[in-house]
Amino acid sequence: MVFIRKTYFISVDAGRLDKEKLDDNRTYFQVEAEGHDLYDLKYLLNQVKASDKSAKPVISQPLSESKIDNKRDAFQQRLEKLYEKIYQLGTEETRASIRSLGILNQNQKTRSTM
Repeated sequence: MVFIRKTYFISVDAGRLDKEKLDDNRTYFQVEAEGHDLYDLKYLLNQVKASDKSAKPVISQPLSESKIDNKRDAFQQRLEKLYEKIYQLGTEETRASIRSLGILNQNQKTRSTM
């Protein structure tokens, strides 16, 4: 089966992947994706959303720094994987935006373009 790459817009802060920009007040990253890449992006977005919710401290629970740190680390790792995938599939403008954010280290950027 042959898949044709299509243009999508990803808003990481909203946790959305859409065929067009829906909100001028959000930052979007443009990517060209198909098949398994599209599935991977959706999966990673869902993982980041789930991690983000669990990384926020809950006032009713006793404070456990190591537990919170572990959740924040997991969130950060998933977020980096998502940005790496966006970088890999992104347009040159998207890649430039991600480079300017300083989110990915040089090894991740090199691996993403292979």
